[in-house]
Amino acid sequence: MTRIVIPKEQLPNISNDLTNKLRYRIINKNRNLFSQWSVIGEIKRDIDPTDFESNATSFTTDSSISDRIDVTWYTGNINQDFDVYTRYKLTYFDATYGTFYRYEPLRYLGRKNTNYLTINKLPLSNLVSIYTVDNYAVQTMVKLPEYPRLFSLPVNIEEFDRKFDKLRYWAERDITFSAGDYVDISLNNNNTVSPFEDNSLWTGIKKVYSVGDNGPESFSVELAGADIPLRQVLDLGPGYPNTVSKINGSVQFVTDDILFT
Repeated sequence: MTRIVIPKEQLPNISNDLTNKLRYRIINKNRNLFSQWSVIGEIKRDIDPTDFESNATSFTTDSSISDRIDVTWYTGNINQDFDVYTRYKLTYFDATYGTFYRYEPLRYLGRKNTNYLTINKLPLSNLVSIYTVDNYAVQTMVKLPEYPRLFSLPVNIEEFDRKFDKLRYWAERDITFSAGDYVDISLNNNNTVSPFEDNSLWTGIKKVYSVGDNGPESFSVELAGADIPLRQVLDLGPGYPNTVSKINGSVQFVTDDILFT
């Protein structure tokens, strides 16, 4: 029996339930005889079974090219789409406090039918600051597609510390995520105390280690290091949040900070 292969680029877009619909008919070489159309069949897309959590080689990052970062990941399904996000980390230099760091808001780069991504430095011409600002690093998050994409409401963080190799946070009300979830954390640096508190260590996309160990409003993230006393958040108004929000959907992987060269 003759085998017919349809190139990937000729396939139509998938439906919201991750299927391609297909029908066919048979014609002769002269194209003057043909059968009736077949019944409409469905090709169900398989969800990529790659275990990114335990397979350290399932994705790679490369920053060897100046001002550019490349991220590549494995997929067993050539038709798989991915939702891709980044979070840039910038350096700020102040003559009084020196260099400190700040994460920009999480950015959705779109739905990609690929397994690689090239990231350039964030344009800084539209950033107004009293500090000298420059690109430092970027985090990348890759997820399976969401239909629709949903965002959790952020919860305000009130204080935080590090103890027993855990970053520990306390929110203003009970939180709705669990151990193993990924969260997006935003915190202001604090230049009202001495020494200056660079809080970028506590921010970014992080995986929750435990919830409720220190009360129903608490959660923690694993990160080895020396204990750090309790810190209070610095309220700079609604444009500068101190918040945590759960990342919904099926997260494939989140990179650590990838430094620009």
